[in-house]
Order: sequence, then C-alpha cells, then structure tokens
Amino acid sequence: MQSGKGLGIVEGMASGKLVVLRPKPATSDETAKAVLPSRELDLYLTARKQAQQQLRLLQEQSAATLGKEQAAIFEAQAMMLMDEDFEEAVSSLILKKNHSATQAVRAGGEKIAALFPGMEEEQMRSKSADVLDLVQRLCLILSGQTETPTLPSEAFILMAKDLSPGELMQWRSPQLKGIVLSQGSAHSHLAILAAAMKLPCIIKADIDTEQAFEYTMLALDATSGIFYLDPELRFMSRFKQKLLQEDANRQIPNDLRFYGPRGEEIEVLANIGSLGEIDPFLQRNCSGIGLFRSEFLFMGRRELPSEEEQFELYRHLATGMEGKKVVIRTLDVGADKDAPCLDLAKEENPALGNRGIRLCLQREDIFRTQLRAVCRASVYGNLMLMVPMLISVDELLRVKGLLHEIQQELRQEGLEVPDLPLGAMIETPASVMLCAELAAEADFLSIGTNDLTQYTLAVDRQNVAIAPLYQQTHPAVLRMLREVIRVAKAEQIPCSICGELAHDTTHTGMLIEMGFSAFSMAPVHIPAFRKFLNEHYPCSKPSP
Repeated sequence: MQSGKGLGIVEGMASGKLVVLRPKPATSDETAKAVLPSRELDLYLTARKQAQQQLRLLQEQSAATLGKEQAAIFEAQAMMLMDEDFEEAVSSLILKKNHSATQAVRAGGEKIAALFPGMEEEQMRSKSADVLDLVQRLCLILSGQTETPTLPSEAFILMAKDLSPGELMQWRSPQLKGIVLSQGSAHSHLAILAAAMKLPCIIKADIDTEQAFEYTMLALDATSGIFYLDPELRFMSRFKQKLLQEDANRQIPNDLRFYGPRGEEIEVLANIGSLGEIDPFLQRNCSGIGLFRSEFLFMGRRELPSEEEQFELYRHLATGMEGKKVVIRTLDVGADKDAPCLDLAKEENPALGNRGIRLCLQREDIFRTQLRAVCRASVYGNLMLMVPMLISVDELLRVKGLLHEIQQELRQEGLEVPDLPLGAMIETPASVMLCAELAAEADFLSIGTNDLTQYTLAVDRQNVAIAPLYQQTHPAVLRMLREVIRVAKAEQIPCSICGELAHDTTHTGMLIEMGFSAFSMAPVHIPAFRKFLNEHYPCSKPSP
C-alpha cells in the first residue's frame, strides 16, 4: 500500500478503481505547415461552430442538473470562443504565418492564456484555464478525436495532472466517486463543478500520474487530504466502515417527512435530464421527479430518436423511481438548442420563437411519437405529462385531444394503457392570466419561475449586463405566484414551484405561507433543502 498527501478542496471520502487521464499526443497537424491557408481557415471556422454547439449543450446540461453558477462556466467559454482577439490570434497565424488550423489554435490560444496568470483578481486568473480548455476542445475536433469515453460500470476515481470542466462533464457518472490531481487550483472552475457534484477532490497530490496506476484501487480521504493506493483488504474494510459512518452522519433520515403550518406534507422533487441521474440517493431523498427534461434525448444528434428508443428511456425512468411520480415535460426545444435532428430554422429571438408546445403542435409527427412512447411506458410506473410554453387554453385542449386519440389507438392495438395525468406549465404571463381556465382542464400545475420571471420582467436571464434586473422575487412575479396557487387550491389540484426559486431557502418560508408545498429542483440542491426543512418544519403532522 502506498499513501500520499494533497490539498483537499472538496471534503469527503470515497473509494474506487483509478482511471488515469493523460494528455493526448500531438498530431501531425500540430507540426506541419499549412499547404493552403484558406482551407485551414475554413477548417478552423467549422471546428469553432462545432465547439460552440458542444459548449451550448454543456451549458444547458449543467444548468439543468447543477445550477446557474456551474452553467456560467461553459457560457463564458462560448463567449471566449467568439471573442475578436481569439479569432484574430488564430486567423493571423494561419494566413500570415502559414500555420495549420491546429497549430494556430494551439499557439494563439496559449499566447492569450499567458496574459491571465499574473493578474491580481482570482476570477481573471481562472480565465487562463478556460482558454486552454477551449484550445483543447478545438484541437480535438480538428484532429477528429471527439469520441466520448467509455464510462466504467463500477465505482471509479479520476486521476490526472489537471482536469478541465469539459473533461469532468464527459466523465460524469453515478459511478464517479472522486478526483485526484497532481496539479490543479482550489479556485478553478473544476473546483466549482466538483463541489456542485459533491465529488471528494484533492489537488497538488504527491503522485506521478505517468505511472501505470490504471484500475488500481484507491481510497481517498479528501477531508484529511490523504489517499491510499492499492490498500490491503483489512484496511479497505475499515475504510468502508468509516465511509458508511460518514454517509450516515451527513444524511438526514430519508424516511423523514416534513409538514407545513396547515398540515400539508412538503414534497421535495428532482429536476433531471437523464437516466444516469437516478441513483440510490435520489431514490431515497426525493418524493419523485418533478421535471424530466425530455429534450436532452433529441439534442446533439442528427437522427430523430425512434418510438422504441424513447419508450425504453421512459420505461427505465418509471421503474427506476420505483412507483414515485415522474413528470415528463414534453419536448421543449427552440432554435437556441443544439438539436440538428429537428432541422430548426435560425431565429433572431429564439426565446420568443417557435419552441415548446408551439413546435410540437406544428411537428405533430414528432410529437405523436413521443406521446405514444410515454403512454406505452406509463404502465411501468407513475408517469405524468406536462406541457411547456402554454399561452392559450386551446393549446392544452389540442394536446388533450391528441393524447386521448393516441391512448385509444394503443388500446385498439391490444396494449394496456392507463390514464395519464396531464399538467400545465405556467411560465408565461399569458398562462398566469388564463390559469383559472387552464386549471379547469389540467390535472396539475407547475410554475417555471425562471422563464416566468424572464418574460414578465422583459429581462434576458443570459444577459450579464442586466443581470441585477432579473429578480425572481420581484413584486410582479410574487403577485403572479399568489394568483396561481390561489386558483390551484380552488380547483383542488396540485401546484409545484420549479426553477431557481424552488431551492432558494431564503424564500421557502414565504412560498409555504403562500400555500406551496411542492418544490422541484436539481438533485445537487436537495440535501441542503432537506436540511433547511429539518431545521424549520416539523417531522410530524401538526394537530388540527
């Protein structure tokens, strides 16, 4: 057994087989001169477009599963990619110095990255790593080395000299248990992502990552900054006992239920976008899935997912949650999403364009396939459907009619299809003004506070320049929330909060006072939210 030390930047204990990441060797493109500069420039521009699509997808995935701060990492890289200085540095090396596209990206990017390390502000120094991450992404695209890694089926720990945010997202898996880096920074974007994912992590580890440690067992105690390589069985037995004890100390008992002042049970629901996010923690610590983002199945691919592929996904989703409710949001994409299989026209303002239910009702062939898949899978669990971007009652009625028609078709084909609860997502001012009519037709409501705030205040939530104006507790937004929950109570149908506001515990008390009792959030926020409930709300039903 070999032990070593490092600096723990995300506390916790973990064990697993090592997966060692090593820098990819330089390709011939990085040493050869350009034969035809105009061709190399075209190669660079094509690679830049592909990198932009990848970063947009990473931004959307991290926003959906981790949070706004984590998504901003990839948003910043996408902005750098289109930066005039970056483009000038690369294109001038191609056209004036006869560099290949790969050479120019490497040399130009490294020159820009070298400007940041000496700066006083930590935030500016971290930009150097962002630029180098961008350089690596472009070089891999140019070399054709863009295949995704094969994720291990058993617990593993990543080891590398350093790790970029993009690389970590590639290796993200329920089986990834920790990170060991021989270099790294406590203030890097990698550190932010590792903390959000609750991955024990040490940096500056005294270990040579060039040695053949692949698939060697490693026990990691990031709280103490110590790791143990190839530990003996007796040691591992004791380590695993400590690991179980740490988990027990950290966890609020998952069978605890919390109740509001009127005796209503407070539901904690999860927002997810893939099957990989369903793990034992999620199964134990939430009341169900309040939002499954079905669009991720359509993104980053050129062929539409078949009915069978979608059915298998929804079936595993239903069985994975073991009877707990799973709310599937119908396809919600627009021109701002990377979904080449949908062949969407470019739009000047995609946030207000052909998206959500508008697109589904226009592309009924695609929508029918999704509805058939969900209906077929509904027999395996407690599935529900939710319709996004509603602005009229007619849209909801058309979905209800189409759903009923498809259910009848499937029953005529001899399939057992239960009735499927249908909900309305309240995320436009129009849907708030029509919430009484929508509630009369829906089985439940869910308020998407992110878009509702954006549309109500006419504030682009991605625009850094006006970020202070984006306030989810703006008086106009709060008045809308009060009206929607009042209507839901009158119709006696459930109504949840879904968005950044759902996990913001500084406002949870106010929302519960309004009458809300269901909060749907990214899994990473659930432990802190349950801790807040445990401290402020009773675990037994109040006496009437």
